Amino acid sequence: MDGLPKTIEAAKTEMAYNAPRQIYENNDSINNENFFAQLLRNSVPEYKIDKIPMKYHFDFACTDSKTGDIKVFIEYKHRSCTWESQIHYGGYRIGLEKWAAMCDWQEKLGVKCLFYVHFSDAEPNHFQRYVISKKELKDLRLVFWGGHKRHKDDNEPAVVLPTNNFLPVQL
Repeated sequence: MDGLPKTIEAAKTEMAYNAPRQIYENNDSINNENFFAQLLRNSVPEYKIDKIPMKYHFDFACTDSKTGDIKVFIEYKHRSCTWESQIHYGGYRIGLEKWAAMCDWQEKLGVKCLFYVHFSDAEPNHFQRYVISKKELKDLRLVFWGGHKRHKDDNEPAVVLPTNNFLPVQL
């Protein structure tokens, strides 16, 4: 019996902890992405903004409307924490696997890759933008990012992006 849950409640908790991750946590996540995508469409009308399947590690591709060439890949996050908290904690944490994949795409394809984050203390159309660069990977702090209880995959190696490398933007 060793290693088996002792109660039904413990078994349910363990099953929930090991269940596959949801693609979106809730409808708010979808709405936030849609709102951001619409702001992008309005700010760069020469680009077509397409949602990319999850396996590609980015949320959006910005395609030249005339040539069909992908010009920019974008990853977007909407956070309930504040920008000030990121400054206080020394930077924004992003999973190492996602960061490395985004860096690889930029290096291999030569396409600009951008990371946008909206924080709770910002106006709806204000974001922090980070230009992804593999060159700096060796200069970033590598940490083990834990503390989440939603899913076992929320505890992972992460890089800390310095807040002074973000650029505030308004779309």
